[in-house]
Amino acid sequence: WIVRTLDDGHTIAATPLSAKLFFKKIMAPIGEKVVIMSATLGDPDAMIEELGIDASEAMAIRVDSPFDPGRSPVVMVSNLDLGYKSFAANEKKLIDTVDELLASHPDEKGIIHAGNYAVTKAILTKSKFKSRLIGKGNNSDKFVASNEDLIRQHTDDPAPTVLISPSMHTGVDLRGD
Repeated sequence: WIVRTLDDGHTIAATPLSAKLFFKKIMAPIGEKVVIMSATLGDPDAMIEELGIDASEAMAIRVDSPFDPGRSPVVMVSNLDLGYKSFAANEKKLIDTVDELLASHPDEKGIIHAGNYAVTKAILTKSKFKSRLIGKGNNSDKFVASNEDLIRQHTDDPAPTVLISPSMHTGVDLRGD
């Protein structure tokens, strides 16, 4: 177990080092077969071992992605520490980097996956391209309440809007181009 005290000084978080202790106990009562699906599952053999599944009872199926990665490039900006303690020191560089990317794609729609709501809010309120941004946050008339509303507004708007959120990484289907 990894045991740590949270920032509030009153809460202890205990995280198991392995899921072996819990997977079968939690999943076995659900049914005879369990299907685990993900676009980012990782190495199936490592997952089977991590979950304590007998390899003879498991099967991994890999399929190629139907998406052309050349049409939807992912730009990683990993040289910024945006953790709680260092965010303020790196916020301006973050906004400048986002603005540089937006300036280089003035007529294209896009998505920014922000790490958390503080990053989302900073970009929504401080980018010089905030009129193009649609996100969960207070951005004048572009405030939306749900991911469904966010996607709908982004896809329905013919303008080159950019969707920004920290919570669009699971269960989202952005159909078409």
